Amino acid sequence: MVGSDASTTYLGRRSKREDTAEGCRQLAQDDRARGAEVGQYMRDRLERSAVAWTARGSVLERLNANLHARAAANTGARQLQSEGKP
Repeated sequence: MVGSDASTTYLGRRSKREDTAEGCRQLAQDDRARGAEVGQYMRDRLERSAVAWTARGSVLERLNANLHARAAANTGARQLQSEGKP
C-alpha cells in the first residue's frame, strides 16, 4: 500500500495515516514489503519499525474502543437523568 492515501475522517476532520489504527497497520505492512527488497541491515531496521507501527496501531485501536464505550455510557447516563431516574 505504499503511497496510498489512508487518511480517514474522524469528527469532521481528516486524520493522518499514522494517527489511525488502520493507517499504522498499513505503515507496518509497507515497512515489511520494503524490508524484503533491501539488505539485512535495512531489513532489520524496517522490521523494528513495522513492530513499532503495529504496537501503535493496537494502542490507537484500544483507545478508540474505550472512547466509544465511555461515550455510549455517558449517553445512557444522560438519558436516565433526563427521564428523572437516578
